[in-house]
Parts: sequence; structure tokens; C-alpha cells
Amino acid sequence: LGGGAQLDGPDDADANLVLGRLQMMFRAPFAAKGLTLAVRVDADITLVSDKPLLMRVLANLISNSYQYTAKGGATLTLDREGEEAVIILSDTGSGMPADIVRALNAADGARVRADASAPGSGSGFHSAKRLIAALGGSLAITASDAGGTTIAIRLPAAYDAVTPCPAEA
Repeated sequence: LGGGAQLDGPDDADANLVLGRLQMMFRAPFAAKGLTLAVRVDADITLVSDKPLLMRVLANLISNSYQYTAKGGATLTLDREGEEAVIILSDTGSGMPADIVRALNAADGARVRADASAPGSGSGFHSAKRLIAALGGSLAITASDAGGTTIAIRLPAAYDAVTPCPAEA
């Protein structure tokens, strides 16, 4: 995996709790900048994933949205398609040129920075892609223009939340 990251075994995670924690982490910084951060989980979904690793990736992506958004905000949504969880992060940031999007979505992992004056090494998106791949999923920028950027994460093994049945006597 690089960077010393290790996968714990798969763990059931209530999607509302995972995304809610991220919203709580970023609410104050977004609000201080006059931005919104909305979270929407379209169903009661349970994720089977390494929660700390998934949180790390999502926090990195939300942080990038925060950094490159001057007004408006970001929305994090989660839905289930078949047995996959689909997490979408959309923001109203400055977007990226098409050549940068192509380079970031490419499999070669080259460092790319949309804004050379911004802090960072330019390797964060590819690191996030590697971590999501280690979780059995995929990460891609699906849209980016002057109105913002949309990123999609697809993860396997999502299922509707299960309500336990009482034991029969």
C-alpha cells in the first residue's frame, strides 16, 4: 500500500455514523469560511470496510474541497447500487482543467497539482485511489469545471441495515 498503511479486517460500519463523524469534523472550518457541508445518506446502509482507512480517504477529499472552494460548499452523499456503496463528493470549488482530471484519473500515479501555488505534494489523490483500491473499490473524478468538482467512490459489500429479530422461545 505504501506510506505504511495497513488494512484491518473488514468491519461493519453504519454509513450514517461514518459520514456524520466527517461532517462533525469539518463543520466548524467550513462554517468559518462561510461554506456549507451537507451529508445525505439515501438509505440505511451498512458498509463492510476498514473504517479508519475509509475515514482517512474521505477526510483527505473533503479537505481538498474545503481548500479549493471559496463560496458555496460541498455535499457528501451515499447510496447503494446493488451490493456496492456509492459515495459522491460534489463541491462548488474552482474545478480543474480537463488535462489535470485525466492525469489524476490515470492509473500511473504520477504526481499532479492543479494549483502549483497551493500547499501539498500533489500525491494525495493517487494515495486516496490506492487506499480505495485496497478496500476493493474505485475512486474517480467524474466531473470538474469552473462550477466545481464531483468525485465518486464505489465500494463493495454494502447492504441495507439489518434489524435483529427476537429469538424464538
